[in-house]
Amino acid sequence: MCQQIYINLNNNYFFSLLSFLFTVNAQIKPPIIAGSIMIYFIM
Repeated sequence: MCQQIYINLNNNYFFSLLSFLFTVNAQIKPPIIAGSIMIYFIM
């Protein structure tokens, strides 16, 4: 239980960092890649 919560917190931090990076590089990286990565990690 605690480990699952810990993993969820890490995923939330990772997704926040990822979304920040994609927001900064919005002109270079298409949002489709971000969606694919998020779907991959959720599955």
